[in-house]
Amino acid sequence: AAVLHGLQHKIALPLLLEGFAVRGKELVLLGFIPHDERKLGFNAAFGLSLTVLKIALQTGGRPYGLGMYFSAFAPQLLGVQTVESLKSMKKRTDPAGIMNPGKTIDTTLLARAVRQALSWEGVITAVANRFPGNPPAEHPRPQSGLPAEVAWLSYTCSSCGYCVDSCDQYYGRGWESQSPRGKWRLLKMVAEGKTRLTQADVSTFLACTTCETCNARCQLEMPIEPAWMTLRGQLVEEKGFHSLPAFHIMEASARKEWNIWARYAKDRDAWLPDDLRSKIKDRAEIAYFPGCTSAFVEQDVALATARLLDKAGIEFTYLGKEEACCGIPMLMAGRWDAWEAIMDHNIELMKSKGVKTIVTSCPACRLVWETYYKRWMLDRGEQYHFTAKHYSEVLAEQIAAGRFEIPETLKGRFTYHDPCHMGRASGVYEAPRRLIQAIPGIDYQEMEFNRSQAHCCGSVMTLVADPEAAARIGQVRLNDAQKVQAQTIITACPCCRFQLQVSGRVNNMDIQVRDLATVAARACGYDIPDSEAVMERDWVPFDIMIRMLNPRGMADMMAEMMDDLIQAMPGPMAGMMKWLRSRKPALKKPLIAAMKPVMPRLFPILLPGMLPRVMPKMLEMVKAKVPMPDFMAEQMPDLMPPAMADLMPKMLPDIIPYFMPHLESYLQAENKPEVVLSR
Repeated sequence: AAVLHGLQHKIALPLLLEGFAVRGKELVLLGFIPHDERKLGFNAAFGLSLTVLKIALQTGGRPYGLGMYFSAFAPQLLGVQTVESLKSMKKRTDPAGIMNPGKTIDTTLLARAVRQALSWEGVITAVANRFPGNPPAEHPRPQSGLPAEVAWLSYTCSSCGYCVDSCDQYYGRGWESQSPRGKWRLLKMVAEGKTRLTQADVSTFLACTTCETCNARCQLEMPIEPAWMTLRGQLVEEKGFHSLPAFHIMEASARKEWNIWARYAKDRDAWLPDDLRSKIKDRAEIAYFPGCTSAFVEQDVALATARLLDKAGIEFTYLGKEEACCGIPMLMAGRWDAWEAIMDHNIELMKSKGVKTIVTSCPACRLVWETYYKRWMLDRGEQYHFTAKHYSEVLAEQIAAGRFEIPETLKGRFTYHDPCHMGRASGVYEAPRRLIQAIPGIDYQEMEFNRSQAHCCGSVMTLVADPEAAARIGQVRLNDAQKVQAQTIITACPCCRFQLQVSGRVNNMDIQVRDLATVAARACGYDIPDSEAVMERDWVPFDIMIRMLNPRGMADMMAEMMDDLIQAMPGPMAGMMKWLRSRKPALKKPLIAAMKPVMPRLFPILLPGMLPRVMPKMLEMVKAKVPMPDFMAEQMPDLMPPAMADLMPKMLPDIIPYFMPHLESYLQAENKPEVVLSR
């Protein structure tokens, strides 16, 4: 009571308090004063923290932590013996003092100044109370090239850290720069003109899985993932950064064949058996939308879903060969021109069939039809009349109405993984569980982290950006399942199933991953062939190409085709390179040294003219290095040229540092003239 009275009496600015009873008679108070660090008065108002500290000390309290400001209080908080022990350990393990300098046990000038300032607290409080923060109605403005909302949010973040430990990018990669707090700090520095975003920074934003855990954890309820989404398009479409390299190939496939798996559109409905094909309506209010992964790779999911919808008495239409990818890979990759073309294609086809509700197998497809298409269309001033449901929602409704039941049980213990796009992004948690519970006598156990707290599987953006990090993220989720002794993880997302299966193989974890539709359909007595072999086959070329399409990989590939690169240069340049290579070592060294600073600027100018000439060799090398199915190998001459023409000029600044040592070695090698002996 004395503390609260003192705070009310001495602090004139709005003060919000949050309290926690921790142990014994100890109570932790967190105080918040709404303010604006962009204002000069913020620094003065910050002095009110001394007011709070002095009141706490006068009533027998203490600072909660030490950090950099309160390290002078270390003996009081930790005890003299503990401080001396910590100092001794730090001296042994960190003699240079490079780890956490100035924190906890280092009593710096700043910490001493804070302690001394307590004697001036009365004056500081009087001055601080004269500097209020912003009025509530502030209109964000673009700042240093950042979109208005993003720039404003970079100052809104309180750096509390609630988002850090739960972020899959943080525990998958181990750097705070990958976490939301780290990204907001970077963006604030950009907004203040202290730094600029680099391609590496952009790739960090693009690699986010969009799991939305940060949205759920943020104490300020900041729209974090939507802010990253805004940046994706702005940085790639407007600022000229490249997307994650593999997505440039996927875009070429999506534009050519309406899918990201480099498959032929004519094969999109190959999963559909004749007995079901005959039941599909030309026009209907409900359409089934399998999505790329179910239609081409995990065809057991598409087949099982269609079987279940048919058994439940749902009449539906299907776009068949004309169906396109939902477009979410292009949306997440910042390739918004391709995204919009895909969206328009799908919407027009659904309109032509009289569709009102789209039923999906993929939560991302559901999210697109229910949220992103609608948002995009309304922003364009166009009407949007579709709703979307996951198949589990439709079947759960039929179960509740007594129109659908599952007759058989299944052996083994099962658990359920909540897909992020279905759970946190769409709020669908119970429908898939109702379908699981409809299986008679199923041995089912929830994981500790479920529903809104579920760990992400690590797909799709991270899987494409950094397969090793994705495997570490996936391992966390697989560990969750093993803790409840589950033998099979059921999920309702083809991409989650794919990623968890890849992670299981990489981490040597013996656990099955199955889609909910496949599990339910088999419990209904349907023969659903497994797609694991196709999944394994189709992932191999993507995995290899992801590892090739990075700066170091591209530099190594260019080194292997150095003769072709030199030959593809404009005549005078090619001639100069050949001449230089044939010179004596004493002459080569200074000439190469003079050339090295020029090449990073010269290569991007030369490359557009060189690419068409080296593309046959590049295609030959890719086919030799990547074990591709025939349908993919046949399409590479159509997919690689547009992808490389767009990607390489933007990627070259990062490739050149890895390529220059190869070029230098090539030029320094002894090039003996060919000798022809005649009789």
